[in-house]
Amino acid sequence: SPVYKFLPTLSVSVGDSPCSTTQTFEWRVKRSTDKRIGIKTGAITDIKNVDVWVNSENTEMEMARPYDRSISSVIRFHGAKRDRGHRIVRDLIQDSLRKALGTMASVPAATVVVTDPGELKARGVKKLFHVASVQGEPGLGYRPINALHSCVTNCLEMLHDVNTKRRGKNPDLASVLFPIFGTGTGRKPVAHVIA
Repeated sequence: SPVYKFLPTLSVSVGDSPCSTTQTFEWRVKRSTDKRIGIKTGAITDIKNVDVWVNSENTEMEMARPYDRSISSVIRFHGAKRDRGHRIVRDLIQDSLRKALGTMASVPAATVVVTDPGELKARGVKKLFHVASVQGEPGLGYRPINALHSCVTNCLEMLHDVNTKRRGKNPDLASVLFPIFGTGTGRKPVAHVIA
């Protein structure tokens, strides 16, 4: 563009925009007949019948406020008991998370805490895995932990542990929905995280 000739330091970028349709793209995992990996597009609130939703959380396990722009806030709001005016009357998931933490004030990076799904049960969610993928610093906000890949590994190990304990009682938890870690309040570019 001739504009760059006169303004060489000009930088133009297109921001991320939400995908408005829910679609699923799946691929078979090599050397496995029953395992698949995939991508689900669209709003998380349109996704149904995935056994486990992973919630990207901070090391203090303090969920985002219900009207913030994050997966944590969406999970908190839609998992809560609400009145007819959609106001939260029981903060089921945050309360369950506090109970699971007991006296711990924070957790190490990549720690996974399991809770029940609250009202998300109506969408087919059986468990929530809250994983510490960001750390906060006063005045600087939240930043992704250094080893984001550990969040995925630890969630899959937790899934194995939970299924081992459930064996014989209920069917296994067979599907997991992961967010793109570090791209919300952690502000990492999506392309950098998924590369």
